[in-house]
Amino acid sequence: MQRRYAAIIIPMLGVQRLGRIWPALRRLPLAISRKRGPRVEISEHNRHAARSGIRIGMSLPQARAILSGLKVIEEQRSEDALWLEKIARWAQGYGPWVSIYADNAIVVEVSGSAHLFDSEAALLSHAKRGLARLGCLAKLALADTPRAAHALALSQREIAICPKGQTRSCLKSIGIDALSLPEGMVSELHALGLFSVGQLLDIPTDALDQRFEASLGLHLRQALGEVQEPPTPLPPLQRIFEEMLFDPPFSDGQSLFFVAKRLAEGLAERLQAAAIGARSLELRIKHLVGEDTLIQVEAAEALDRGAAMTLLLHTKLETLALAHPVEGVRLEAIRREKVSRRFASFFDTRRHRSHEAFASLVSRLEARLGRESVLGVQLVDDHRPTQAWQPLAFVEARPPETPCESSKLRPLQVFDPPQFADVMSKDGRPFVVNGAAVLACEGPERIRAGWWDDRPEGRDYYRVQVSSGEWLWIAFEHATRRFALVGVFA
Repeated sequence: MQRRYAAIIIPMLGVQRLGRIWPALRRLPLAISRKRGPRVEISEHNRHAARSGIRIGMSLPQARAILSGLKVIEEQRSEDALWLEKIARWAQGYGPWVSIYADNAIVVEVSGSAHLFDSEAALLSHAKRGLARLGCLAKLALADTPRAAHALALSQREIAICPKGQTRSCLKSIGIDALSLPEGMVSELHALGLFSVGQLLDIPTDALDQRFEASLGLHLRQALGEVQEPPTPLPPLQRIFEEMLFDPPFSDGQSLFFVAKRLAEGLAERLQAAAIGARSLELRIKHLVGEDTLIQVEAAEALDRGAAMTLLLHTKLETLALAHPVEGVRLEAIRREKVSRRFASFFDTRRHRSHEAFASLVSRLEARLGRESVLGVQLVDDHRPTQAWQPLAFVEARPPETPCESSKLRPLQVFDPPQFADVMSKDGRPFVVNGAAVLACEGPERIRAGWWDDRPEGRDYYRVQVSSGEWLWIAFEHATRRFALVGVFA
């Protein structure tokens, strides 16, 4: 099978990241500076700065002379790299092999997934819309090799597709700077009158290797697929969070509701890409003064939908009074679990929706009332009826790792201690219980208490149906020689 690769380039990555977490910056002329030796220069800028004449490579004093109101932020390479990693993990929804290819680019192998979108063009369009929801303006391209796809994405405005087996012809017309060569080499090639990849392809690769650094010939061979590029796997997943900053700060609760919704939607995109869901969420509200406000919520099942997370967060935020203005909000998935898609929902939509609605109700009740007020039942593998279950916070209740061995029927309601029962019996079998005739009787089932109990005597249990139609669970206590009502079946 012919391998196919999609390249995603995020132009002005740092500017886009800052605009995403600090929305007020989108309305200002913004530039990012970096230090090169003694010189401080502009490395990125937004469109407002570009309209005023700010250019990449311009010195910072020159840029300030052109635009005195220019907002300048020093380069944050580690934060930019972290955000690119987030985008790369999101892109795993389009293919199993994802690699960070450059400071602002990733490459995804889509050989086996393009048909799921009907066509390669549809896949790229879908990815572009998804990136837009993440707050990213991107350039995308698809080709037979990672380097060819990256070069095409650099040279095109938005989307480019190189047909299978047509790599050489697709690369001929693009500039050599799209090959990501060292800056000094690009200048040297330009000085020799070489401006396009097609001109380089007309020169024998051996001659290029002798005249220039080996990287030039290697880049060309990798672009053409003659040399395989070693993949760079993503680092292990550490933390998953979304964050927004605000200047000026805000103080109203409605704005906080909107921010929580935006953060939940962004977090859901990342969780879905990793096929995991959040069982525990932490919303950290950073105030202009004073300590942070910390809100934690837990879900009855792993959440990977923005709407479900938003509903849960709003349940907590409804009762929150902001003591100080808010300058930043972060939403993080603290406890995560794998999410298994319920394909059965295609055939049993009503049951699937009922399950989701019940889980959502439990999560919201827990958020409003506290986890101690919303209890579930955890089965325990114990032969004693009163010890075969225990109450547990619903969000922690789980089926036992191994099924309980007992296959005997047990009543839904168990009385502890047992209630008095007026029973008439013959040869040990009851035929009247509390004045009602017994229509059916099953038993006896002898159950002994544990040796560690205060009263380790045994009982003979009977399951009886009385004339009213009820099924009762009664027991004959050997110590007292009396019957007692132990439980009622549903």
